[in-house]
Amino acid sequence: MWKCPVCDQENNATTVCPACGYDRTCDYEQYPTAFAVTTATPTRTLRRAWQEKQSPALADLIADWFVESRKDGEDAAERCFRRLAEGGDPAAQWWLGVSYQYGVGAPKDRENALRWFRQAARQGNARAQESLRAMEDSAAGGKDPEKLQVAAEQGSAQAQYRLGCRYWNGDGVERDARQAADWFDRAARQGLAPAQRMLGRCYEQGRGVERDARQAVAWYRWAATQGDPEAQYALGVCLDKGLGTEENAAEAFAWYKNAAAQGLKKAQLALADCYEKGRGVPKSPSQARYWRAKAKSNN
Repeated sequence: MWKCPVCDQENNATTVCPACGYDRTCDYEQYPTAFAVTTATPTRTLRRAWQEKQSPALADLIADWFVESRKDGEDAAERCFRRLAEGGDPAAQWWLGVSYQYGVGAPKDRENALRWFRQAARQGNARAQESLRAMEDSAAGGKDPEKLQVAAEQGSAQAQYRLGCRYWNGDGVERDARQAADWFDRAARQGLAPAQRMLGRCYEQGRGVERDARQAVAWYRWAATQGDPEAQYALGVCLDKGLGTEENAAEAFAWYKNAAAQGLKKAQLALADCYEKGRGVPKSPSQARYWRAKAKSNN
């Protein structure tokens, strides 16, 4: 029994979720996120459709947006980027977010900027991830400790997570595992994946909370299904070793593979080990060599 990370269905299928077509053996390096799928279209078909939307015509749209926005056209961004953005093009989503962020070719609108940055970031767009991080850091008080504390107390999940990290690492404050776990817990319950992963680590190590392997697995799983590679690797380890859950080599392999596809070196090495030993997957010396080489080049 495994839970599909796309549609959350529990099922007994070996590799492909019958509800949405998610394929656990599929290479998601080109299609890294578990996004909302509402039909039973096979995942490989969905991936091909997504790739076809990466239109080279976007460059022309950017040129049009630049010209139109200089004419004070507040709908320039909508007209130029919305069709591709709604179709799933992460680059167009980022450009639309930028337009809303700075009020160029669109009314200045922080919430719309965040919405489009998040959609692009979930698809692995590096520029969107950086823009999203910068906007959330700004809202969370930036590097000012007092502003960070205020933002955390006012309910900002990003600020709560960052404050938790400070207490965890002793960064500018006395190291305090209990305070760290408390702030991670607050942010995790708002759905912030890095905080969920750190809360899982607190439970796994018994730092700031009573050690509880099952709770650790639960929080790792929440973060992993949101695409956090460190959580995916940690969940894989728990499943591989039967820590806080039943041992399941096949599911461990699937999570290692998801994390490895996002460039996490230790997950790539774990994946190579799985292929070498035939753990959770048929033995494949060539795949083992491939992932070891991938990890070696990943500095």
